[in-house]
Amino acid sequence: MHTPVSTALWQRILLVVVSPIVVLIISETVVRLSGADTDVARNDNFEIAVPVWLLADENWVDIQRGRLERPQGVRAADVAWLQYFEEARYLQYKLKPNIAVAASNPFNDIEMRLGRTFRLESNANGFRTHALEPKADGVTRVVTLGDSSTFGWGVDPEYTYQRLLEDRLNDRLPTVEVFNLGISGHTSRHGLAVLEHYGLALDPDLLIVSFGANDGRFVLQETDAMLSVDDTWRGATRETLARFATFRLMRRVILSLYDPFDASQARADREGDQRRLVRSVSEVKFADNLRSMIASGRATGAETVLLAVCAPPEYVDDIRDVARSEDVAMVDALELFRARLDDLRAHRLYADEVTYYERLYGMEAMADNWRYYVTTDGCHPGRAGHSVIADALQRAIEDRGLR
Repeated sequence: MHTPVSTALWQRILLVVVSPIVVLIISETVVRLSGADTDVARNDNFEIAVPVWLLADENWVDIQRGRLERPQGVRAADVAWLQYFEEARYLQYKLKPNIAVAASNPFNDIEMRLGRTFRLESNANGFRTHALEPKADGVTRVVTLGDSSTFGWGVDPEYTYQRLLEDRLNDRLPTVEVFNLGISGHTSRHGLAVLEHYGLALDPDLLIVSFGANDGRFVLQETDAMLSVDDTWRGATRETLARFATFRLMRRVILSLYDPFDASQARADREGDQRRLVRSVSEVKFADNLRSMIASGRATGAETVLLAVCAPPEYVDDIRDVARSEDVAMVDALELFRARLDDLRAHRLYADEVTYYERLYGMEAMADNWRYYVTTDGCHPGRAGHSVIADALQRAIEDRGLR
C-alpha cells in the first residue's frame, strides 16, 4: 500500500539531486567546447585583458590603482606578462605549467623600445626549473626559494644563477642539481608554502633562500592573512570550484560588470588620511619566516644560505641578523655588485656579459646608471649580476663545507 508513495518520494529526491548535476555537466561541456577564455577579463583601466584572479586580489587592485594615477598610467606591457601565471592554492600563484614563451621586460624601457624579449619556460608543476622528480642515489640537490631575482626575471634560463651555480658545482662535485623554485612577486610567507608543498619533497641537501623585496611592500592586507585561508575548508572549496570552467566564467562575468577599482577608490576616498597600509610581511614575521625555513631544512638534513637581492635596507639587516643568530652563510648581492663594479667596467670580469649590455643599452645609459652593469632595471640581476651571485654562492657553499 505504501510502495507508490515511497517510490514517488525517492523519485523526487533523485530529481532534486540529479537535476543540478545534469545542468552542471551540460553547462560545463558547453563552456569548454565554446573555447571561451574564462581566465581573463576586460577592465577599462587597462589596454588589454588581465587575469581574473588578480582582479579579485584587493592588494593588487589597490597597487595598480595608485599606478593608474601616474601620468604614464599602466601600459599594456606592464600587465601582459601576468598572463603567464595562474592562481595556485597555498602559493597564491605560480607559472602556468609547460609554457615556452618569449616574455618582455616592462621594467626596462630600453628593452621595451628595442622589442627585446627573454625566454620563459616552465615544467609540469609551474616552476622555471628541472622536472620535480625523486632524487637519485649519489645526487646532491640545491633548492632555491625566492622572488623575481631568484626567478631570473629578464634573463634567459642559462644565465640565471641557478644554472651557473649548477655548472660550477658539477665541476668539483659528483652530480649536482640546482632547482629554481622562485616566483616573481613572492614574499617569505609564500616561500614557506613553496618549501612545504614542493621544496622538501625534493630532498634537498642545501637551501638558498632569498626574499625581502616584496615583504616590505605596503598593502591593504598582510600576505599571511591572504594565504592562511588556503589551509582551511574555504581554500579547498575555492580550489575545487576553480577547476570548473563554468565557475571561472561566472567569476569573469561578475568582475567584468563589477569594477573592483571603483570599490578600491571608494575605500580610499572614505578612509582618506586614516587609510592604513601594512607591510606585506612585517620585519618580525619576516625574520621568523627565515628561521622557519632554516629549521625545516635542518630537520631533513639540509643547511641554508641566505641571499639578499634588492631588499629594503632594513630587511637586509634582518637577513644579516638571522644569518648570525642561526649560524648560516649570507650573501649580500648589493655589496658584491659594488665591490665588482670596477672590474666589470674594465672588462676584467665577465667581459662577454658586460659587452652584451653595453651594446644593448648604449654606453651613455651605462655611464648614467651603474646598476645596468649588474641588473636589467636597477633591481633584477642581469647576466653579469647572476654570474657574480653564482660565484659568491659557490664560495659560501665551499667555505661552510657544505657538500
